[in-house]
Amino acid sequence: LQQLTTLTYLVLTPFLLWAAPSLVRWFSGSNASESIFAFQLLLIGVFIIAINSFRLQFCFISQKNEVFIKIGIAAFLATLLVFPLTCFFSYKGTAATYLALGVVSIFITPAFQSYTAQKNTFFTPQIVPHSNK
Repeated sequence: LQQLTTLTYLVLTPFLLWAAPSLVRWFSGSNASESIFAFQLLLIGVFIIAINSFRLQFCFISQKNEVFIKIGIAAFLATLLVFPLTCFFSYKGTAATYLALGVVSIFITPAFQSYTAQKNTFFTPQIVPHSNK
């Protein structure tokens, strides 16, 4: 299911990036280049969040709260970052912050998963030698 979802987003995202000018014109009635750019940033952000969602669900199910703490800290920093970026770059700064949070979360999650794969014995069967004492 994860591969199918990722493949779907992988196919749809480039198409939507290409169609972004037409979509913005259809919804807003004008060719606002700033809106097109912000929409494209948000599309990339949605793609990154979507391909990471299954990994996050795995961490949630296996009760690995450390990854959520790290993402929570990143989200807090992104919340602090969104105000100056929005002030200096308008809504493009807001979209860039969302994209940055997605990128940070995708880098946090796989690193955490590889760490837990080495430490986690619940999902890895272990052969325990039997002693006859």
